Amino acid sequence: MLCEKIKKNDHYKVFVYYEENIPVAYLGLLYVSNLHYDGMWVDLIAVRKTFQNRAIGKKLLKYAEEKAIENGLEILTGLVKSDNIPSLTMFKRAEFTYDDIGFKLFMKDIEKK
Repeated sequence: MLCEKIKKNDHYKVFVYYEENIPVAYLGLLYVSNLHYDGMWVDLIAVRKTFQNRAIGKKLLKYAEEKAIENGLEILTGLVKSDNIPSLTMFKRAEFTYDDIGFKLFMKDIEKK
């Protein structure tokens, strides 16, 4: 079901990272184009627990940046939960800046019928 959902969305791409022919991580990228900018969202970086702390997330984030440059995009954005310290650290080390003034994320859960 998830694969079908991803296949239907031309703006969402999944990249799988392999070590010794074993899928150990993946990167989800959402391409966004609107009146304000042409950019890309790092939707998710997931690394198998036994492969964490090996700089795989860093490699995937660098790959996302390369894809953004390759596609002539203006901005690369990552949304990270405030309690996800490893991901926050990774983004900061990759020279992403935290915007606590210009933008606020609003969310509303929608009840499925």
